[in-house]
Amino acid sequence: TEQMYTAEDDFWKITSYALERQRLNKAYSKYGIKVTNDALNEEAASIVRNNIPNYDMVNDFIKGLRQLPFGNFVSFPAEIMRTSTNILGRALKEINYAHTLDDGRVVNPLRGIGYKRLFGFGTTVVGVPYGTVEAAKAIYGVSGEEMEAMRRFVPDWSKNSTLVPIRDTDTGELKYVDFSHANAYDTMIRPINTMINSVNKGIDEGEIMKNIATGMFEATAETMLPFVSESIWTEAATDIFFRNGRTREGRRLWTEATPWGERVSITAGHLVKTQMPGSIDAFRRLGLAAREEVDEYGTTFEMGDELAGLAGFRAIKLDPIRSMKFKIADFRTGINNARREFTSPLLK
Repeated sequence: TEQMYTAEDDFWKITSYALERQRLNKAYSKYGIKVTNDALNEEAASIVRNNIPNYDMVNDFIKGLRQLPFGNFVSFPAEIMRTSTNILGRALKEINYAHTLDDGRVVNPLRGIGYKRLFGFGTTVVGVPYGTVEAAKAIYGVSGEEMEAMRRFVPDWSKNSTLVPIRDTDTGELKYVDFSHANAYDTMIRPINTMINSVNKGIDEGEIMKNIATGMFEATAETMLPFVSESIWTEAATDIFFRNGRTREGRRLWTEATPWGERVSITAGHLVKTQMPGSIDAFRRLGLAAREEVDEYGTTFEMGDELAGLAGFRAIKLDPIRSMKFKIADFRTGINNARREFTSPLLK
């Protein structure tokens, strides 16, 4: 499997190298600029090396994070940040590069390539996600108010994602595709989405200014999360040994009344589940959809949605009624915590 992944990765790098070399050769030849084959090879290789994510280029600090008990998949976001900066830098360099010909004319042979690179990057990072969402809203008749309401009921990990809405033509129910899962450059726009979503929560001028500050903080946190959050194994172990059977989100794995034998069974199951690849769940849902069965929570799955999920475009049904149970639980927890603030000093 690793060799297949590497081969596919190498195929696109080699293809990109050939295309970049061809573009450079064509641009130089247009103005009669003579460049050696070695120079063309090196320049094309440099573009591929610096503009396409490559785990061999990850710096030692990021590699060191892999050995620590925090940080999840740190190499990928680090490479996206590195290559995004390099793409912009390369585009500006190409736009501004000037060459003096033998007849004294000053030309910009790479300017066209630079503008195409800049436009392509902007389209990939901003244009495609924005255009996809707006097109889906128009096709399915989803309003801006419905999009804002949708964000209140999606899981925490999707609240700042690029959400593509889909409306069931028969029932009118809303679904959404978390486009961020399929967008490699989501790392670059997610902090912006976080800040915009925070600002949108503001009501009056004072509230908006407060939310701008909060949004900037949350945007920074979103950027740093892959590097500083607990690793998958560490989080699972912490749930068991330090949080006394409660997950970071507050879900109880067991209570004080749970027999020790069951605690051991739950502990083993929790550790195994956290280490399972996400694709296992995808195939399990596919099986349930094929058999027209429901999962342990009574949720049904559609074959079309689950097949699309294998390509990273799974349509998830929005279930406000089920989500309200969690919101009510959070509300009750908030009330209990507020009561403690008042009663704790009094009961001394």
